[in-house]
Formats: sequence, C-alpha cells, structure tokens
Amino acid sequence: MSVFFLVLCILAYIFIRYHLDEGHTTPQQASTLFTEQHQCVYKGHQLKFSKELLATVVSKYNPFYMQLTEPGREKFIKRLQKFIAAKTFIIHSREGYREMPILISATAIQITFGLEKYLLDRFPFIAVHPEEYIKTNPLRVLMGNVQGNTISLSWKHFLRDYSNPTDGKNVGLHEMAHALQL
Repeated sequence: MSVFFLVLCILAYIFIRYHLDEGHTTPQQASTLFTEQHQCVYKGHQLKFSKELLATVVSKYNPFYMQLTEPGREKFIKRLQKFIAAKTFIIHSREGYREMPILISATAIQITFGLEKYLLDRFPFIAVHPEEYIKTNPLRVLMGNVQGNTISLSWKHFLRDYSNPTDGKNVGLHEMAHALQL
C-alpha cells in the first residue's frame, strides 16, 4: 500500500508541476489570465489613483505612513504613485479591490523608503491570491513568494498581518524584503 501511495504522490506532483504557474508571467500571459482563468488584471499606469485617495487608504492601514512628517508623507505618496504605475497587478479572483494595489505597493515603499532606487524594477508583476496558494518545485503551500519576475501574496494573510501589527508578522513586508534582496 505504501508503494502505491508513493507512486500516486509522484504522479500528482508531476501533474501539478507541469500544470500550475511558476511565477514567471509575461504581459501576454497576464492578459490571457483575465479571459481564461477569470482573474482581474490591472495595469498600474491605467489605475490613476488620486493623491487624496492614496493618502486616505494608506492612512487607514499603514502605521509607518502615519508616523511620517508632512514632507515624508508627500514623498511617500509620490513614490507610491510611481510604484503602482510601474506594475501589473494580477488578482487571482473574480474581483479585486482598489486597496489591493495601493496597500501592497505601500509595503514596497515602506521598506525602500530610505533608498534612492525603490521601484523593484526586476518585478513588474504582483500577484494577489485570496488565500494561501499552492506552488511547485518543490510542492508547497505559500502565503507569499518572490519568484521569476513576480511578487505573490495572500490577501487574507496580508490584511491579517496589518490588523495585528504587534505580532511581528507581515507577509507584505516579508516578500518585499525578499524582492529587495534579489
């Protein structure tokens, strides 16, 4: 029975390995994802969020932003606009919320705030999954990942971590730190 189970697991791994996205997404694939897999794809330069909206959303959820001086907040919002415009957001769900690209981008601005280069140019795609998700090579369940040219996050865990800032966990900052490291 254990040999049969082992063979079954190997076959399942091979199937998943060759049929799931590995985090390497091209712009052509991004537009295909929207129509074929019922995902939302937002090109950041088309979102055109006002400075007021960005400040309102970030003020509500990001304690780092709230501790900045007024000139620091202005710098943060300008960087946030540029970061959003430079990315394509792939929401692995039938619906996306405007807070998704704003808050996820704000984590990148937060972690790179003291740096001259902050756009994380190597990563033009940000994938947002509703919950934890499965990746292969090796087979695992993730809350976030940086692979290829994509930063991926679980929205559920992202929000949970911002609602409890004292527990030391923050999947958004964690994944942006990996992206910065690369």
